[in-house]
Amino acid sequence: MRDCYDRGDLPVSVDRPGSHPSGGSVIWEVEPQLLDYECYLPMFFGGLVELEGNPRRIDLRAAAPPACADGWHNFLETEPYGLFASRGVADMLQAGEDEYVAPVVPLLIAQLRSEAT
Repeated sequence: MRDCYDRGDLPVSVDRPGSHPSGGSVIWEVEPQLLDYECYLPMFFGGLVELEGNPRRIDLRAAAPPACADGWHNFLETEPYGLFASRGVADMLQAGEDEYVAPVVPLLIAQLRSEAT
């Protein structure tokens, strides 16, 4: 995900980086429900997996990871990647219809399996 962001391939940017505990709020250039879920959901999910190998307890309903929770200090140091990964996954799952999300679940499970080995 970092490489994609650095190349400008992610349809998100940060608004007012200092105003949010995790480095800013996400501005979507394209509404999440209009994105190609097979491309972008695994990309954002992979961003969660690649964040320095931190143990993560991810609450996808949260606007941002809690700054004081155990295991999140390194996550916050990886901004804006952590913000994009957590909000990208959360927003896409919230906005997406089952018909778009369901086919992508096996790809997400594969990412978890490969990271666990």
